[in-house]
Amino acid sequence: MMCTTLQACPTSGCPSLTATKVGTSTTLSGALDLCAAEGVVGGTPTPLTSAVKGPGTCKTVADCTGAGMMCQFADANPPKVCECMAGRDECYSLGTCISYCSLNSTLDTISSLNAGTKTCDPASGGAAVCAATETCATVSGCQQWSCDAAAQKLLQVSCTGLCTPQQLSITAAALSDDGTSITATLSAAAAPITLVPCSGVFDTASNDALGGASALCSTSGAVLTVKLGPAATIKADQKLALLAAGGVLVGQLDAKMAFKGSVAVSWCKACVAPRVVVTGPSTITQPCAGVSSLLAATATPPEFDASLSVDPSGRAVWSDVKWAVAADSAGSAASKAVLQAAVDRANALALSRDRLRLTLTTADSTALEDAPAYKLQVTLTSWLGSSATASVPFARASSATAPAVTIVGQSSQSFKISDGLRAEAEAGSVCKGQSLEWKWSSAWSGFPASGTAGQQLFVAGPVAALHGQQIPIKITANYAGDSATSASASVTMTAEGSSPVADLTGPSGDVPDDTAIVLNATASYDPDTSAALQRLTYKWSCKREDFPTPCFTGSSQGDQDSKPGVWTLPAGLLTSGKSHTFTIAVTKEAAAGSTAAALVATKSVTLRPRSTAVPFPRGNLTRQCSAAACASAHATSSPLSVLLVIATAFTDATVKWASVEVPGVSALTVATSATDSTLAPGQHRLTIPAASLPNNRAAITITATMTLKGVSGEASVTLPINSAPYCSLTTASPATPLANAACLEVTALSDTFPTAAFKVRATGWADAQATSTANSGGAAATASAVSSLTFEFGTQSASAGGRVLDSMQQSGNAPAGTLVGLDQGNVTLYGCAIDPEGSRTCGTVVVTVKPPAKDFNASAALATVDVAALLDSNDKKSLLQAASTAASILSAVNGSDAAAVVLAAKQSVALVSAILTTTSFADAKQRDQAVSTMAAIARSSAAILTPETRAVFSKAARDAAAALGGGGGGGGTSKNSVDEGFVTQAIPGDGFKSAGDSGVYVSSAAIAPAASGTINATSTLVLAAGADALSGSGTAANATSGNSTSEAPASSSARRRTSRRALLQTVATGSSSTGSTSAEALLVLSGALATGSGGYALGLAYAPSASTGVSTILAASLPTSVALVDSGVASLSWTAVSATASAAAPALDGTNSYILLRIPAPSYDPTKSATCLLLNMTGGPGATAGSVTGDLPGLSPGAAPAAFVGYSSGRVTCRASVLGSYIVAQGPALPSPPPSAAGTGSGGSGTQGAASAPPPPPPTVDGPQAQASGESASVQSDSGTNTAAIVGGVVGGVVGVALVAGLVAAAVIMKRRKQKRRAMEPDAGGVLPQDAQRGASIELPRAAGSPMPHALAPAREAALSQSGSAPGTPRRGGLHALTHSEVHPVLDVPAGSGTGMAPARTSLQHGVGGGGSGTGGWTSGHFDSDGAGHEGPSNSAPVIKLTPQEAGAHATPVSGPLMAFGAQLSQSRAGSASGARPAWQTNTQV
Repeated sequence: MMCTTLQACPTSGCPSLTATKVGTSTTLSGALDLCAAEGVVGGTPTPLTSAVKGPGTCKTVADCTGAGMMCQFADANPPKVCECMAGRDECYSLGTCISYCSLNSTLDTISSLNAGTKTCDPASGGAAVCAATETCATVSGCQQWSCDAAAQKLLQVSCTGLCTPQQLSITAAALSDDGTSITATLSAAAAPITLVPCSGVFDTASNDALGGASALCSTSGAVLTVKLGPAATIKADQKLALLAAGGVLVGQLDAKMAFKGSVAVSWCKACVAPRVVVTGPSTITQPCAGVSSLLAATATPPEFDASLSVDPSGRAVWSDVKWAVAADSAGSAASKAVLQAAVDRANALALSRDRLRLTLTTADSTALEDAPAYKLQVTLTSWLGSSATASVPFARASSATAPAVTIVGQSSQSFKISDGLRAEAEAGSVCKGQSLEWKWSSAWSGFPASGTAGQQLFVAGPVAALHGQQIPIKITANYAGDSATSASASVTMTAEGSSPVADLTGPSGDVPDDTAIVLNATASYDPDTSAALQRLTYKWSCKREDFPTPCFTGSSQGDQDSKPGVWTLPAGLLTSGKSHTFTIAVTKEAAAGSTAAALVATKSVTLRPRSTAVPFPRGNLTRQCSAAACASAHATSSPLSVLLVIATAFTDATVKWASVEVPGVSALTVATSATDSTLAPGQHRLTIPAASLPNNRAAITITATMTLKGVSGEASVTLPINSAPYCSLTTASPATPLANAACLEVTALSDTFPTAAFKVRATGWADAQATSTANSGGAAATASAVSSLTFEFGTQSASAGGRVLDSMQQSGNAPAGTLVGLDQGNVTLYGCAIDPEGSRTCGTVVVTVKPPAKDFNASAALATVDVAALLDSNDKKSLLQAASTAASILSAVNGSDAAAVVLAAKQSVALVSAILTTTSFADAKQRDQAVSTMAAIARSSAAILTPETRAVFSKAARDAAAALGGGGGGGGTSKNSVDEGFVTQAIPGDGFKSAGDSGVYVSSAAIAPAASGTINATSTLVLAAGADALSGSGTAANATSGNSTSEAPASSSARRRTSRRALLQTVATGSSSTGSTSAEALLVLSGALATGSGGYALGLAYAPSASTGVSTILAASLPTSVALVDSGVASLSWTAVSATASAAAPALDGTNSYILLRIPAPSYDPTKSATCLLLNMTGGPGATAGSVTGDLPGLSPGAAPAAFVGYSSGRVTCRASVLGSYIVAQGPALPSPPPSAAGTGSGGSGTQGAASAPPPPPPTVDGPQAQASGESASVQSDSGTNTAAIVGGVVGGVVGVALVAGLVAAAVIMKRRKQKRRAMEPDAGGVLPQDAQRGASIELPRAAGSPMPHALAPAREAALSQSGSAPGTPRRGGLHALTHSEVHPVLDVPAGSGTGMAPARTSLQHGVGGGGSGTGGWTSGHFDSDGAGHEGPSNSAPVIKLTPQEAGAHATPVSGPLMAFGAQLSQSRAGSASGARPAWQTNTQV
């Protein structure tokens, strides 16, 4: 059965099995039959609990016969029928066949449509029909809905009068038992409203009491429901008053009649009790000297904390908190008196929130007698008035006979199956000289039987558990070598499954009414399991814009039964001109026996059938997100972007935006092709700032109205959103980090440098969506919701560029953190609450750290850090806190004191080494905390460390980079690539994301594949990782190009924030004249890879200081002629970010598909050969751990994974075909001067002949495609040719020079037809006009005796003059026919940028031998539209141009690597009458 379920059995099945029939000796033989006990056809049927399917019952409507018959299922727990289907047991719900008019839903619809009223005879005054509070009124055009039993269809029947209410009022209101809402009763049915701000219903005072702007109101018939906001202050018997005028609460029958009046709110009848959570030490011992005297302030007295307690509404607003000594507590009368005194101190505090903690002083701890079972209890009373009590037992031991083991966080916690299971233990204050041993154990089958060692537990996701499954885990600790000192603590971990991903495809917006509609949700999936194992159910619903009018008025409702998850609607079934919102609810059940609620995901589309008699604008509106982000609701802590693509025939339409949930969208600035060159005509990108997104809704709908020539059409999209956690103790709107400080309590343990320590406690945080889920799932779900928030604590500082840097010190389930290592002066502390989806909200508090005493000696303080003792203690918390404190001391060390510098180096190295050896980099939380601490040490010690002592930091960065980006060669995907959670947030076509700080920087970008059917397709993206790339994070560099076969723009799949030109200029010049400090990668995919690589993202991790450590590791394996450059390590990796990604990552061939990798190398020597070496730190098939691969003399021969391209402005560029970790190395000196023939490089920047040419550029044409593939041709920089290689890669592609030339010429000719060709003459200063256009002819006059206006070798000057090209002869800057390989060809530089024209992006160079108008001299040439080359004056605008600056600057060999991309052509071209020409050639480098 398992084999079949996993789809591992052969397709032909198992045809010849044998078994003995149960209870007999009969032998069975035949095919596999999973419905039989023996598993063989003819065996004993497996008995199943099943309902009986009989007459009148149904599985689908197809089982019901007769006109208008439907299949109706019970709302809750319908009976199940289990049958053998296709050799396996299947169960399904059993319904009852019933006529449409008798359906409960039909009866409810009729009641809603009629607003609960009755028809009456006005002549009789409605006697015996209307109620005493009603009047029988004559209604013009009176109509009542009913169901025609014969036609089984809804229809309206004429009437003379209706019983109408004498007045509309609110009659009653009651608070729900969970305190999240108020249900009010109205005197009559109200017009439908859904989640509108309650400010449109109630007066100001009432609305404020309901929660202000966050309170939402909805109606259903005569019921008004108020969803309370987080800041609600409503009290029992408080009056709620409706607006006197102008309110949206009006009658359904007569919208001119408004509801009026007020009502007192009655309290909940069975208010749900709060959930009390108390944390504290399991054992109190006598204080002792810790492992580091610097941490003395962090050894706080014993504390019992109930601040994680919550009530069902999610608000931590307590009306009372009372502590007590439990009646059954152990201890003598004296000890109980000590505890009672502590209880009295806590209960005497004025504020209830302050009473949530009970602290025992050092004197209290000492006075308590040894006893095994003291017990305190706390009673919390919520704002609802309900109370709950919890007890916390603890022991007192005068000597530490066993460690005081506790598990961080609550005794009941949750984890996300997809993220992995994490737990952390502590042992209180670990005394100096003590060493702990840790071991985790569990009876859970997914846990190793022998247990797992370590203070922190991490089980990588996806965890082998089911949603709702509870897993008991125990941690046991003892002093090293003495099992008799063991102590333990336990925690119950509840598995939280990922909600199913609802995927709904089908038309949206305005659609033709003569076309069938198919809505398909079968692509929905369960991210926690495989498609073969997932068990999802589907439920459809439809709501019309004029609800309660139904979408369907009869039994004909399309087909939902033929295929679960698909709804087919024939043309004409829906009402034309009315919007219909279709919603699919995809449900994933919880584990059997679990009390957890089922997980449900919904997705909706709204469409409006329209007559096609008059063509109307149409478009498609989609959320712009990565594959990973699209699988979940959008986090309100991030901006939301949607893209409207208007159909080709309507691209000139004007667009207006609207959203009921986000009214401000109509005033937002929208990007279009007119304002953003990366967008094609008809594309409109709307970005809603995070601050504008609502935090009180589960979804928002955005509508774009397109109007062209007076005719309008709509496109809409409904998107789920995930509200970030919120501070329930502030009413500020918006809640800034400073306002959220209300939910952070800060206690100064020490306020003096360097031992300053502040305890930050998170309290009052809530997650509305988690609470809502909890309240629908019972107590177990509530517990899960309570513990679903995690917390992060650290410090904030500002970088030199003004960017705010977060230095995290603690992250996990603990609601409090002790922050140490604080600098003198004002320090910003932060605390964040993070929900399971990653949405976070933070608060900040500023504290002041006093300077040390005048006699403070930094070296003496640093010497007290005993790293060996910290390691021996096996307490990670003590190690990290000591390291953070030491980092602050390092900044105060006297750098001119040699002994102090030696000590600082020693301690820094020891601390970083200790952190490396105790950190599991597979666990993202451990890794991030370790990297943050090591970065603090690196920052503080950087100015005083010698190069030798920096090696350990390099190793630390390398290890972190290896964990982030893969540590060795190879081109496959990596689970740890960059950081899978980070990479998977990359949005195809939306540019790169970057992050990091100090030791490691990361960047990611997702591939935007070219459209299928594209000829000569290319897909490119750029990403950068480093300090100066952070400011450009999100800058786009992702494009596609090719010759599209469809009528849509070829670049319709490309979406970039800004052009690649802007990106590369920013990155290239962002730091200083010495170049960028960021590593960059430019990916070029061609042909099938360009169209078939969707679903993958490229990750780049850069460790700037890793080269020294790598040098140490590789010292024995590198030949003496090879030396590593201080370049840092750049790691490349693939990550599959979509379920639709192919099984194999894109395979690069290095020619048509490749990566240009640019790595900072400030100490590069231009006189030596160079390359990028592929590191292999882990070994593997055919590789040795600690080895390198690359093309340098002295290294073992073999295929080089990366070829050197060039060096410029402080960075080396290589072309890579294999993903992995790279570092720059240099070998023997180059020949002098470097050769300049084709295929070699020249110039003072240190190019070399080892590099071969990447492929030629793709076609450059006008329009959106040109922007995608050719815009980077205009990259310019003040620092010479530093961007040339990367830029060349941007336009790299798949086609040969001939095809390029032909298409380029064709494009130029087309452009010339639109614009009159004109020559651009430089002014007296050699500057081109600002309006110079691409394709314009540029005459380059040359004065007698001046350098030739071509880039050529000086040795050819005389030869050119002798051949008739006399000095002073004007030359046209075009494609030149060359006869001498020594001559450097003209560069391709577009006109139009004025001063500062950078040397070329690409040099398409075409050499020609043979005759001509001269005797082997130079003549001008051009390409005609047929792609052939001709000498003589150009009759069309030249393609390759030269600026005056270039002419003067490059009269000698070009200074810097400038690449020409393209393969050599073998086809001969017919020339002019002067003679035939040999093959055109392409030089590879100048």
